[in-house]
Amino acid sequence: MLAIRLPQSIEKSLEKLAQRTGRTETYYIREATSNTWRRWKTRIWPKGQNSFMVGPFTRPLFSKVWS
Repeated sequence: MLAIRLPQSIEKSLEKLAQRTGRTETYYIREATSNTWRRWKTRIWPKGQNSFMVGPFTRPLFSKVWS
């Protein structure tokens, strides 16, 4: 489980969207997070690399997080 604080404006928009569509707020947060995570993971951390790129810097892995 993870708890995050959202700006009040986003929280209100999310609540309205959930009410209009009949889906839960959690559904939309999960969708947004997993879509962003997949893009970030494939763009910044290419499969098989032992380091990841952030701007001009390369940072080594502290441990293997993803297999």
